[in-house]
Amino acid sequence: MSTEYVERTETTTTSTGDGISLQSGYLRSLRAYLKIGEMVLCLIAFICSSIDWWVPLGQGWAQFVFISALITTLIFFIFHLFNVFSKLPGPWVFIEFVYYAVYCVLIFIAVIVCLARGAQYNHGGIIAATVSPISSSPPLK
Repeated sequence: MSTEYVERTETTTTSTGDGISLQSGYLRSLRAYLKIGEMVLCLIAFICSSIDWWVPLGQGWAQFVFISALITTLIFFIFHLFNVFSKLPGPWVFIEFVYYAVYCVLIFIAVIVCLARGAQYNHGGIIAATVSPISSSPPLK
């Protein structure tokens, strides 16, 4: 009985580049559209909450929540656009999920503050600040 051996060779190629490059396909994805929409609505909510004199009544909290949500979403958008997450250590899907969960709660609290103050003083700008954040709550994956 004779045994026949077959030699098999597999060749793999790996890129030695840094891996950080523009991901043009990301701009056409639903996740990118949701992040852009969230940033626009957070900016509108920030502007609406900045319109009047209600600083001691919760305006600072609402402004902080809306502008920090805008900035951190912009950072996440840039990281996804340039594929930075693939080069950073850590469970980034989980980190981004926790970020969205925390900001959902913070935006909900800011909306309650804006709605309470807007209804108390019958001010349309403050009430308008409650409409944008409800629709811009970060999209959970």
